Amino acid sequence: MTNRIYGIAIDIGTTNIAAAAVDPEGRILREAACGNSGARYGLDVMSRIGAAAAGKAGELRDLMQEDIAGLITELLGRGGREVSDGGLQAVAIAGNTAMLHILNGYETAGLGKYPYTPVSVDCEEKCLGEVLETKLSEDLREIPVFILPGISAFVGADIVSGLYATEILRRPAEETILFLDLGTNGEMALKRGRDLTVCSTAAGPVFEGAGIRCGMRGEPGAICDVLLVPSVKGGTADAGVEARCRTIGGKPPRGICGSGVLKAVSETVRMKLTDQEGLFREPWFSQGLLLAAGADGGEIRLYQEDIRAVQLAKAAIRAGAETLPLSCGITAGDIDEVLVAGNFGSALELSGIAPLGLLPAALLSRCRSAGNTALAGAVKLLAQTAGGRREEALSELSEITDHAAQLSLAGRQDFEACYLAMMRMGR
Repeated sequence: MTNRIYGIAIDIGTTNIAAAAVDPEGRILREAACGNSGARYGLDVMSRIGAAAAGKAGELRDLMQEDIAGLITELLGRGGREVSDGGLQAVAIAGNTAMLHILNGYETAGLGKYPYTPVSVDCEEKCLGEVLETKLSEDLREIPVFILPGISAFVGADIVSGLYATEILRRPAEETILFLDLGTNGEMALKRGRDLTVCSTAAGPVFEGAGIRCGMRGEPGAICDVLLVPSVKGGTADAGVEARCRTIGGKPPRGICGSGVLKAVSETVRMKLTDQEGLFREPWFSQGLLLAAGADGGEIRLYQEDIRAVQLAKAAIRAGAETLPLSCGITAGDIDEVLVAGNFGSALELSGIAPLGLLPAALLSRCRSAGNTALAGAVKLLAQTAGGRREEALSELSEITDHAAQLSLAGRQDFEACYLAMMRMGR
């Protein structure tokens, strides 16, 4: 296997940015990730759009360019020996519509108000110097960059890239497939026959560990799984409940990531530490639930505000998963398979959080983790381009965007009623 880099694939998320160096066959040589530095202007998409429209677009773009340039420099390993540049040939970028607007320097005001009109969601080809300006050395500025296409203001190139990677439209016509990206936007796509219907629901950044008091990205040391058991000590400050936690990489606990916080909240439901309204019982309402002693000497706890953030995300996802099939004349029970995209989905068995009610019970056994499909689609585009199948790749992407029908959930009474009902825990 060669260690020569052909291209770099990038997925720009609202909370995190992921990247991978690939060889001419599309095999991943090295991966890198960082937090999206624009988070200082707001954790969710609408906050970021508002900040850009309020005069912070330049700062947001500059921060994103610095993030991406840092990842590219890391992946090229200049001065290292893991991979060799050998002449970088291409870069492929996926991301949600707002992040790509910021990167491209497009006006974002239209994304933040009805009818939520993007400047462009077309596939674009630029050079690296146009995208990152002077953030990289002169010899890299003419490298071609493919920016994958999106569908709408809130169903972006990250979803198109994921549908392209999973080849959902190539699946048999008789299969009904739900594609679910558990990120800040909570985008979904339903394939029924040869039809494709997409929607987006605002879940917030909880799935990526943001907006949680002890939250962090899914890195070594992040609590990713929690089991609550009766305490053998008895009479403790946590009223006889003990948390057993697993961390990424088995490292000492530093915080809790998205999969960990959902599992922790699900466990509070199972153990009846919370009521149906999502309120902690005492003493946990006042002091939080101790999960682990932190590596820095502090404590990692789950707090009432964390449960509320999970409630809001859960209600949004569940209401979308119920409403989208109904809008297509079927129910959730008619779905054959659920493809769960994103790093969050890779780290969590959804059946393990059944008490939370994130998805209809009928779907839990039909879920399959698909990993970071947005990044995988960018990798696939590079591989097809390297193999001389550029036009085939662009045709596949166009097929997805041309087939997709947008379902707006805003103002739908069935969605709003379902959302309110699903705020209750365990439903």
